[in-house]
Amino acid sequence: MSSLLLVLLLGCDRSGSLDLNVTDPDAPADYGTISLSVPPAFDPVLGGPATIEVVVEEVKATPIVEIYDAAGALVRPLDMADLRWDGRDAAGLFVPGGRYTVRASVETPTGKQLSAEAELGVVRVGFGAIWAEDDGGATAERLDLYWSGAKQLQDWTAPISSLVDLEDDDGVALDLPTVTVELASPSDGAAEPVAYTWDSRPVLTLSLGSSSSFPEPGLLSTDVRVKAEGWTVLSGSPLRSGEPLTIQRDAALGDGVGLIEEELKLTFVVDREDGLERALGSQTVPLRFYALLGAETFIETKESHTAWPAAIEPALRAIDGAAPDHDAVVSALVTWIFDDLGLSYDTRSGASAYVYYRNYRWDQAQFDFTGFLKRKSGSVINCTDAAAILMTYANMLGAEHYYSIILQDFTLNYLLAIGGDEFVSCPFGSGICGFSYHAVTVDEEGESVWDATLALDGDDDPGTTPNSVLYVQAIEAEEYLDRLVRSGRAEYGYDAQGTIQ
Repeated sequence: MSSLLLVLLLGCDRSGSLDLNVTDPDAPADYGTISLSVPPAFDPVLGGPATIEVVVEEVKATPIVEIYDAAGALVRPLDMADLRWDGRDAAGLFVPGGRYTVRASVETPTGKQLSAEAELGVVRVGFGAIWAEDDGGATAERLDLYWSGAKQLQDWTAPISSLVDLEDDDGVALDLPTVTVELASPSDGAAEPVAYTWDSRPVLTLSLGSSSSFPEPGLLSTDVRVKAEGWTVLSGSPLRSGEPLTIQRDAALGDGVGLIEEELKLTFVVDREDGLERALGSQTVPLRFYALLGAETFIETKESHTAWPAAIEPALRAIDGAAPDHDAVVSALVTWIFDDLGLSYDTRSGASAYVYYRNYRWDQAQFDFTGFLKRKSGSVINCTDAAAILMTYANMLGAEHYYSIILQDFTLNYLLAIGGDEFVSCPFGSGICGFSYHAVTVDEEGESVWDATLALDGDDDPGTTPNSVLYVQAIEAEEYLDRLVRSGRAEYGYDAQGTIQ
């Protein structure tokens, strides 16, 4: 036993070393983790800075966070006190759209480097021009408008809303313009109203602004899609350079004739890795639609015999919600003209202010509609003026209408003249109790009468007092004469439209 022990000891001594795994309890630990979370993409102008999250565990050192471009060049470091990137480089300038790398690193107590990287898309999105379209009347029928001041039709090839730049000199996103308040001519820097039939679902085509930029297609995490509240995207989403977006309104403009003002909200989104969406920002488009009964119904085919924004906008505001049929639209116009335009009947001579008959022919009326809108000859009118006013508005809104002349020399039952406050049978004073002629308006068949000049006595005996107000709205032609005429032979004739200027 003693000799064996000696051999073992000698053997150990001759080796010269002993390989043992010994851990120093006072040595620093070599462990820790770092993780990084970034959004898939962001628009620094439209949506603001991107928030970056860095989590370091088991290491007390402060990490370094840096942004690199696709070529691997350093764009800028970020301050750990505020881990948000505003899309600018170290010089304070916005970087181009594209893919960038966020890199976070930290050193452990043993000198080991821990790092994490994540890709981040920088985009600049926004629409710079919008066109109003239709589909040939299948679901959307756009109608012409006439700029009466500029004496030209609205240009369908031009955008109804546009921006020269998507942002100002300070890098603040600009809003698309509001709709013009100048209705006689198109205004630079303002959006235009657009007319459709009342049951249309308008179609809009939108093109990206000149400063829009985003990574090339194929990087699914940064594909930018567009959501339009109340509208369906027909094409153009995800966004691609040089390709327009086309959308259509989900619902018809309304249940009848009127004016629709709304703000279309466009939201730009990208998909996150967890399947949820991230909004990059939104753009609001102010819109104004004229919902008309149909295209203009004038016999005259001149451009000026088209709907004038300066005329139809206040009319549509007044009759908004009128049922989409001829009689309802014209009747609503009678109430508006009679009650709300501040007009009154010429009880001195019954002379017209804005209408004359060319060559003294009843079927060739010439209506100075431009002058009327500006009230160049005041607000005192006669029956030919009232008939021309009503007929013109009706035909501009798509309700086919004509004036008719009732001849001649007849006395009157009780009536309430436009602008008057009591029923009279002698509107020109004592002893002058009749009309030499009277102008009214009629439908295409001439079977129903509308009159914005006067209201009739609606009770059983229109020749005596008391009286009740009966607006002349789609009254049968013979009944109208029975209520208007006390004595004399009165007959309709010369159904016409004349012309406007």
